[in-house]
Amino acid sequence: MFKTIPIICALTMLFSLNLNAISLDDMLNKGKDEVLGGIKNKVFENLDAHYKKIFEEGLSLTQSCFDLSSDINLNDVDFCAIADKLDNLKINACSIIGGSGSKNISVSGARKLCLDKAREFEDYASKRAIDVIENSILNTSKDKDSFSAKLPNGKSLSEFYKNWEVSSILKDPSPTNIVGNYLKGGDLEVVALFMEYARSAKGDKDINAFKIEDLKAPKSIEEYKKGIKENIETQRKLIESTNINNVGSLVKSKLNQSNNTKEAKEVVEKLKQEFDLAKNSEISYKLANANYKKIPIPTQEYIESFRIDTRPKLIAQIRKQQAFESAIIAEIEEKWNRKYELAKLIADKEMIMAQEFDRESAKAEIEKIVANAGSESGKD
Repeated sequence: MFKTIPIICALTMLFSLNLNAISLDDMLNKGKDEVLGGIKNKVFENLDAHYKKIFEEGLSLTQSCFDLSSDINLNDVDFCAIADKLDNLKINACSIIGGSGSKNISVSGARKLCLDKAREFEDYASKRAIDVIENSILNTSKDKDSFSAKLPNGKSLSEFYKNWEVSSILKDPSPTNIVGNYLKGGDLEVVALFMEYARSAKGDKDINAFKIEDLKAPKSIEEYKKGIKENIETQRKLIESTNINNVGSLVKSKLNQSNNTKEAKEVVEKLKQEFDLAKNSEISYKLANANYKKIPIPTQEYIESFRIDTRPKLIAQIRKQQAFESAIIAEIEEKWNRKYELAKLIADKEMIMAQEFDRESAKAEIEKIVANAGSESGKD
């Protein structure tokens, strides 16, 4: 069995020789994407002839970044359910830390978020977890008008947002409507804090029934420090779970155990949810720590509660807020998409290297391509 060097050489030569044969007319007439796509397909057809079922049961290098198995529910934002799936993936300990035998994956980023979600409101770690739930719902729901996944308060995102319309908050004009009074007074930071409380498990009551006593700080300095530690630990677990070298080790160990490329593919697909959790966690962290005055209810209904001469400035602030948040989210989305695509390529590499390589036939094929490329260039 031949390993890295001949495989990489074959891939590199096939790509480079085919690219050299592209004419400018091809690019202009067919389009760059069409031409390059055809070349990649040809390269993989050539490679497939020299391995035993490289792509028949494994990941396709041309499609693996886009095609996911239908049994993987990417709309699942239940951390605990995701963690259970990941814990069922057995790994070979020696492939990562030395030794022999196998064990379950240790506490994952998903499992850590699951633990954080169950914390009390006063523990900031719970906010981070609930933020990830909200971002996950927003980023995975196909129908943006019917976010069906539930927040810890038992409400869907659509139900939650509807409850926080200005008319809903101000429907009770009495002095006991604490949130309404803060809203009318323009204290947006406190309104935003009550919105955070409302998403938690204890915030499942009517907004008009909220009391100042519902908002609590950490019980002690020790608890405050533990909250910081928990946040750092959650982020560390998410980064560990999405380390691309660990993804390669998981795939390699799965292949070592069963040589089943379908099982190896399943590892990568299920880890997609872990990547999404890490992405949404970073989005939550960046938005929570961004230095800008946020309008928590950025709607026309809210704007109309102000004097008409002050409304243009508020609308400008909302538009700036949208642009700011869009830029942060887009940048983080791109970063994590690149990381996941790289992880899938590493998984592909492990599956290719696990196959038997027919060196002689591959060498003959490469020499044939070289000869053809040379004859084509001689015509110019």
